[in-house]
Amino acid sequence: MARRDTTHRPNPAAVALGVLWVVGGVILVAAGLMSLVPSLYALGAVALLAGALGLVAAFVPTTTLSFWTELVPGALMLAFGMAVVRFPTLEVPTVQLLAAVVLLALGLVRLGAAREFLAAWRPLLFAGLVSLFLGLVLLTDVVPASLAGVAFLLGCDLLVGGIVVVRTAGR
Repeated sequence: MARRDTTHRPNPAAVALGVLWVVGGVILVAAGLMSLVPSLYALGAVALLAGALGLVAAFVPTTTLSFWTELVPGALMLAFGMAVVRFPTLEVPTVQLLAAVVLLALGLVRLGAAREFLAAWRPLLFAGLVSLFLGLVLLTDVVPASLAGVAFLLGCDLLVGGIVVVRTAGR
């Protein structure tokens, strides 16, 4: 009788997506920590890239999460990036409000995914709570309105989201 291979292999597409999100998050976090004021174009470019990668991951049939769980965050991040790049004269409070709405929606989607995917509920719950917290921080003006602050918090969310994607790739 032939033995079945029961080892869990991580999905290469999901791992690549997670690594790219981590890299984008590190770039935005570093820019925020060094008090560099990233241009709206840089912030928009990272959001566009993260959103586009999220959309691609949604259409790869072998990813861990469901279609909607990957499509919604990718579409939200892509829409945020498109708005920031398309309207480079946006004021910082407007960018902060857009980022807060995106982070709150991402948090809700991730919390819903934590209920749906029992094998990966802890990382998804953590990522959802982080996204909700960061969205509330932006919404309540705990951080002074600055592009560096928005970039730092979005970078933190991308970093956590990327780590969660890599951790859940084999589940």
